[in-house]
Amino acid sequence: MKDGLPRAFALLTLAVLASLVCSGTGCSVANLLLLQPTPTATATLVPTPTATYTPTHTATLTATATPTPTATATPTPTCTPTPTVEPLRLAVNLHPPQVSQGHTLWIEVLSNRGIMVTGALDERSLFFASEPDRTWAVVGVSVLAEPGAHSVQLSIADRLGVSISTTVPVMVVPTDFGSEQIDIPSDRLNLLDPEVLRVEAQRLDRVFAQITPQRLWQGPFIWPHNGRITSPFGVFRTYNSGQTSYHGGIDIAGEVGAPIVAANGGHVALASPLQVRGRAVILDHGWGVYSGYYHLSDVLVSEGQEVAQGECIGHLGDTGLSTGAHLHWEMRVGGILVDPLEWTSRQIPE
Repeated sequence: MKDGLPRAFALLTLAVLASLVCSGTGCSVANLLLLQPTPTATATLVPTPTATYTPTHTATLTATATPTPTATATPTPTCTPTPTVEPLRLAVNLHPPQVSQGHTLWIEVLSNRGIMVTGALDERSLFFASEPDRTWAVVGVSVLAEPGAHSVQLSIADRLGVSISTTVPVMVVPTDFGSEQIDIPSDRLNLLDPEVLRVEAQRLDRVFAQITPQRLWQGPFIWPHNGRITSPFGVFRTYNSGQTSYHGGIDIAGEVGAPIVAANGGHVALASPLQVRGRAVILDHGWGVYSGYYHLSDVLVSEGQEVAQGECIGHLGDTGLSTGAHLHWEMRVGGILVDPLEWTSRQIPE
């Protein structure tokens, strides 16, 4: 009976130590094994009999011992296991698997959770747009791209800090664009001056360098004017001045004043007269995709204005470096001129 009190204190001390070990950042597996809940230990203190003192008078005083409170061991806290993280799964698709010169490549990256993608085709940086289960980029392939194997470099990261770098090969196949001779009227030959061409190209490069992160177009593009094609995309040209170049768009014949409509939805990035391209409208469709409408007789829209597919933006004309009334219609993807006809027959992205 004399060892009851020390045993109670020993049990109470063990309980306190168990509590301290698991405080703070949580208990380890070793702690769990060491500090299993201990059955309740009860220390009972038995009162020591007290001798009765009998005074000379008859009243008797009895002293009663107060029981010591029961010492209870504190249960060990339980650690919650960390959930298992699903591995990052990816798939990269190229549409089409082989791309022709002057056409558009669509890169699709599928994933099982949100990702951020950066990349480049050879050394040219690409813009990637993200959605919950996929990320994609539309890529223009130049008329002058070297046929053969090229590479798309991708860097992929998720919100958990997992990152992957990979290279995907892409094959560029040659296209026969043909050639033509263009005779410029003598009163417009000054528009072939290299300095005039350079200044205008620099102005347009600043426009096409802006990338709207939202996709503003839906579905296939439509023809901005129904007429006869007088000069196709990509054809190599020789001018009467001896200069050579390739045609960056499609020339569509028509009568001066014929309505020209937006090939798809977007906002007006430029509405201004240009020296070489005449009165011009450029529409930004998002993701680095632009369409241009040149040699207009007048312009009906202003910069910053939102336009819908099929909305009239101006009228056909014969302004700038032109040999007759026609619409020069072109498209650029990431600043690269591509064939507009592909965008009328193919939904990008699919």
